[in-house]
Amino acid sequence: MHSLELCTASVGAAGWDLPGVEGLRPLRPVKVYAEAALLSRCTGLVVDPTDSPLVAADEQLRQRIADALDIDKARLMVAVDPGTFVDQVFPFALLGTRDERLRAVAQDLHTLVDGVDSGDEPSAFDRLERRWLRAMAYDESPAPTTICGSVLSRGADLLHGDLTAAYSFTHAIAHATDLGTRRASYGRPLGALIDEADALLGQALAAENHDVAAELLWTWPMTGTPFSPSAAFVLDTLAARHAEHGFLPGPEHDPAVHSRVGDDHLIQSSYHTGIVWGVLATGLLAGASCMLADVSSYADPMPLLHRADGSWADRLRALPVRERAACTPLVLGAELRLCVARRDLVGVRRVLAWAAAYGWSELPSVQQASDLLARVVHASQATGVGS
Repeated sequence: MHSLELCTASVGAAGWDLPGVEGLRPLRPVKVYAEAALLSRCTGLVVDPTDSPLVAADEQLRQRIADALDIDKARLMVAVDPGTFVDQVFPFALLGTRDERLRAVAQDLHTLVDGVDSGDEPSAFDRLERRWLRAMAYDESPAPTTICGSVLSRGADLLHGDLTAAYSFTHAIAHATDLGTRRASYGRPLGALIDEADALLGQALAAENHDVAAELLWTWPMTGTPFSPSAAFVLDTLAARHAEHGFLPGPEHDPAVHSRVGDDHLIQSSYHTGIVWGVLATGLLAGASCMLADVSSYADPMPLLHRADGSWADRLRALPVRERAACTPLVLGAELRLCVARRDLVGVRRVLAWAAAYGWSELPSVQQASDLLARVVHASQATGVGS
């Protein structure tokens, strides 16, 4: 309920064209409307018609978005620059699943770009997103075909780059499954994708980025998979954070500024995290469950933490060793990423040796780190030969 209310307030604030508060970036209306439409779509999929307060909050959000959308401007933007198509069509396609007038707009925007080749070659992610948007606009049910080259088929890079790249992972899952309403084809075992999500969760906690962590948790309900022990731990951690603040703070939230400025800071710093948390809540309403811990070894992974240690790890240390061991994919994912980021190859080797000793060598984060060391050895030997 709070996520819907915060989202409704954010849609209103986005239309006021306010400057950023205390160094924050101002809200981008097109982005806020799209993300708000996503929450509304997810809510509509699971809301109980007899839950009057939730139904009313969802209706208020949908109406606020619909009132904010400028249909003529959207058409003109796409006509002038087809590269803006996805941004413009997004809220119309999602809200159009429950509003024929807006669905007609989404179809019209598709007509404007059909057969138009402009801009860069669409990436696998772009093709997946466009297929999803078209399916909603035309009320289609596409077959669960794999998008070759997408992160779902090739796997996520668990060792390099900006953590925000995890958003492409979660968005791809949302697009492929239509927010958990249909089965998807990934081109590889679903378990491998879940293992990658476990590793990314550890990295998000180590970075204290609850926005990324909450969005990664979409993976389980949207793929119809019971929460892994790592995911259940992260969910509990974020729920405690939400209970402490009354909302889930975004990465840029500053309690001191919030107390001084008020809701303007809350909206600009945490509206997206609120939406992400709301989408996750709809997955929980749909009946998500947890899997039992099934580990081959009860070896405690916590002594491995050097680079990725922090308050999140203290919370994990308070659990029984069986539960800590079940969260090994989370711990190894966090430690390996930070070791690689700091070029600590000794640390990488230490984690790999532990994983081999206790039966965790098949984890994707461990395999990627092992491949990295093999490349380093090869490069070193080649350098030695050429010198």
